[in-house]
Amino acid sequence: MLNALNILCMFAYRFENVLPWKVFLELAENFYLMGGRRLFLDEVHKYPTWSKEIRDDLSLMFAQTMNMMHLINLILDSRKLEEGYEHIDLAPHDLNLWLGSVTDEFRKEYESKDIGLRFEPDPKIQSVNYDSSKFHIILSNLLMNAWKFSEPHTEVTVRTSAVEGMVRISVIDQGIGIKQSEIPFLFNRFTKADMKSNGFGLGLYYVKALVEAHPGGRVGAMPNRDKGATFWFEIPEHIPCSDCEIPRSDIIGNNSDNTAKEIRTQDDQTNEIDTSEFSILIAEDEADLLKFIARELDGHFRKILTASSGEEAYDIILQDSPDIFVSDVMMPETDGYELCRRIKNNAMTSRLPVILITAMNGHDSMS
Repeated sequence: MLNALNILCMFAYRFENVLPWKVFLELAENFYLMGGRRLFLDEVHKYPTWSKEIRDDLSLMFAQTMNMMHLINLILDSRKLEEGYEHIDLAPHDLNLWLGSVTDEFRKEYESKDIGLRFEPDPKIQSVNYDSSKFHIILSNLLMNAWKFSEPHTEVTVRTSAVEGMVRISVIDQGIGIKQSEIPFLFNRFTKADMKSNGFGLGLYYVKALVEAHPGGRVGAMPNRDKGATFWFEIPEHIPCSDCEIPRSDIIGNNSDNTAKEIRTQDDQTNEIDTSEFSILIAEDEADLLKFIARELDGHFRKILTASSGEEAYDIILQDSPDIFVSDVMMPETDGYELCRRIKNNAMTSRLPVILITAMNGHDSMS
């Protein structure tokens, strides 16, 4: 199934007019639905009457589902970058402290394979403007590639250096290495240095896109003299940023307690709001997904209403006056956007909060 999906993705990239991108949006919705079964899989091991084979098979199914979700997310995110809809959120960071914190996140993974992980910061580098969430994806991809292609009892080094106004981050491994002839193609779509490896050949392409989304960003690779390979990316040391005039004490990474991991945790936190007194209407044309969303929200709202089409949803809004409305965007006849316009243009319903959910992230959704 995974290989078939990989072929489908390659076909889509080469024949965009033949295979609509909505195919991927439909795939995404279904894999998100399967991925949401994780809580169920976590409960599997509590049932001793189920054989170990069944439990292992279910866990394997979930792992493969996550792999396919990862591939589809890469496809959609890459499309978003290509169309210029990806926002780069520049902010000043103490690069060395931030990188050290992110590198530490991978130590247990490396230790499990008996691979050393070193961080060698250039002390001359201090505050640099970049998008930390994009940098985290870039560094994670390069570190996992190095881990995958390295043998036990070897070492991977993350190194920063400042040369001629550029700040470079290098990931240096002692793995299988790369050939000089492979370098021009390494960052292309669906290209893999080791054709025997698992993966889709999209990771490095996405890394390149994220790096180049930063003004002046560049990425590259080279074989090491003795063993292994070095993958690097760099950006200008001083990228202009109108919103980056922040006191040094507030620069991300300057406080020991303000690590990259904690920053992401803070970003992911949401304020708990009691919704038990509210009613909610959910509109979704996929019956399984509609049932799944309603079940997940059960117990959190006073009343849950469902609709399988835009027209049905609008009738329920007029009749039952729900407190919150959640709608899929891609629905036949009346889609989520049209439904939202009708709600907001009607004085009786214009104050209804509307949440649109979709896997769309390209031109179709932005326009």
